[in-house]
Amino acid sequence: NGLIRGVNLSQNQKLHMRLALEDLFASFSPPVSKDLYKVSYIPVLYDDEDDYRPDTVLPTLQDIRRPHLLRSGNECWCEMEARARKEKGLVHPLYVVTIRVEPGNQYFSTEDGKYYLRGQSSNLKHNLISLPKKRNLIPRSGEHSA
Repeated sequence: NGLIRGVNLSQNQKLHMRLALEDLFASFSPPVSKDLYKVSYIPVLYDDEDDYRPDTVLPTLQDIRRPHLLRSGNECWCEMEARARKEKGLVHPLYVVTIRVEPGNQYFSTEDGKYYLRGQSSNLKHNLISLPKKRNLIPRSGEHSA
């Protein structure tokens, strides 16, 4: 129906999302290089808006240096901060987040032993036995080629 909802994100939450993605891609074997993916935040306007108004609350130097809580079921400080601001009536802009991964010819394995090859518009999932021969593959330690 053409409806785009988006998600409210503070600048600190946008940074958190980038750091979480970097952490995820670093956990692949081999690590996914930063030049193979791009994160974009596309602003979404509310019905009563004609123009995008950027978030006026910018991260402080202390915020930028403050570690984010990654790989945890607990909330990070940036989530708690955004919720506290929302409770005071300060709503952060809406964004659609896009993650673009470049196609390639190299397999990457995840921590749980799954292998992926980025195609033109999809991710192809394989297990170690079903991998086509002659592909650039670096097995995780403890894994053996079939």
